[in-house]
Amino acid sequence: MRMLRIVLIPKQEISDLFLTLCLHQDIAEDEENVRKVSSYLTNVVLPKFVQDLCTLEVSPMDGQTLTEALHAHGINVRYIGKVADGTKHLPHLWDLCSNEIVVRSAKHILKDVLRDVGDHDIAPAISHFFNCFFGSIQAVGSKVVANNMQSRTHKKDQGGHQSSGKPSKGQGRFNGGASARMN
Repeated sequence: MRMLRIVLIPKQEISDLFLTLCLHQDIAEDEENVRKVSSYLTNVVLPKFVQDLCTLEVSPMDGQTLTEALHAHGINVRYIGKVADGTKHLPHLWDLCSNEIVVRSAKHILKDVLRDVGDHDIAPAISHFFNCFFGSIQAVGSKVVANNMQSRTHKKDQGGHQSSGKPSKGQGRFNGGASARMN
């Protein structure tokens, strides 16, 4: 004959144990659902979207229409790299996807830069960022500083007026006041 043993457990411990078991079970189910949806997206939805792009059933003309087309097909913009990989043989679509990737990446970098900059340095920070993004960057070193000093001396000899201490409109304040632009 079996004996049944009764153990008294406080009510709070029972509910905590129950929640832990339920949450663990729910998390495992959720993770499995995420795996299934991700697999469906990468194996069915994305190839179908790339096929629609290739057959011109969907023909985005700019980043906004590309984003709208992705969303209309249930695809997050984070998958744009996979779309770009699928459209390498179509230069106009590959360029559009690549440009969107670069611009979105630059936006995130600029947001990070502006988050760390004081209010009074926002304009120089934006200017510096766009100079780096669109132009060629040169390290601020002795050669650049020497060329700037030589240029200033040349302007003074020609009768140009240079204020002492304060930078003028053409001179940068960002990065210690030295301008990275060659004259």
